[in-house]
Amino acid sequence: MDAIPEEITWHKEVILHVASEHLGGSTEFKELNPGIGLRVREGDRQMFMTVGVFQNSIDRTSVYAAAVYDFARSQRLTAAIGVGALTGYLIPVTLMVPLEVRVKVFEKWSVAVQFLPKANSQTDNVVGMSVVKRF
Repeated sequence: MDAIPEEITWHKEVILHVASEHLGGSTEFKELNPGIGLRVREGDRQMFMTVGVFQNSIDRTSVYAAAVYDFARSQRLTAAIGVGALTGYLIPVTLMVPLEVRVKVFEKWSVAVQFLPKANSQTDNVVGMSVVKRF
């Protein structure tokens, strides 16, 4: 007799992108960057997938996708690193390697601060801020 497979629990989070700050650049960028994203994680794994869309710093629409790994977690703080791709800039697809710290502020709400290192000669180092709601 076959065992009944255990049901998989999927954790979902909605990301509300808010703003960015460009570091070390001489170009004026739009720092208010509204957008929305989705994170999906199977069970309590440390790896998740994220996709989203936002109005970028040169006033174009950007779409992104990334695989992200939580390398440190506590009850209120999470640190993560990812690898993915981003569109909407002068280069059609840009590789991104975001670092993120999430701080849980309420039971299902967090604030996330991301650092994206300079990806090419046309970009700056960027710090971004988002609000995350877990479902």
